[in-house]
Amino acid sequence: MQKKGNEIVHVDQNERLLQAGASKVFITSRKAAACEEACEALNALPCSGKAISIPADLAKAGEVERLVAEVEKHTDHVNILLANAGATWGEAFDKHPESAFAKVMDLNVRAVFTSVQKYINPKSLSQTESQR
Repeated sequence: MQKKGNEIVHVDQNERLLQAGASKVFITSRKAAACEEACEALNALPCSGKAISIPADLAKAGEVERLVAEVEKHTDHVNILLANAGATWGEAFDKHPESAFAKVMDLNVRAVFTSVQKYINPKSLSQTESQR
């Protein structure tokens, strides 16, 4: 498969997971076509697992929660969460606008943190860890 940057998200990692026996992998990106293309390639693999496309723009309010709700329609748990795509802003340090910094940090840090937080099973944490 020809990859174009992060447009085809997590294909290599998810290919390995499916070939190792994962029953389901979920592909998400703000670009629905990229999700569908990745799932099409993954579902063509000679394995019993399935790739499921759930497009979501995690930079937008409510999208992490919508993603979690969509995943919950297919499974009651997530064992592995890959977060490898994000935003950048190519600008000289002294000209880098605060709004661009906020955009990059919002997607690359807040959205990843919130995603991980939503998928953590509180029962898997010790009593002291969950109270912190």
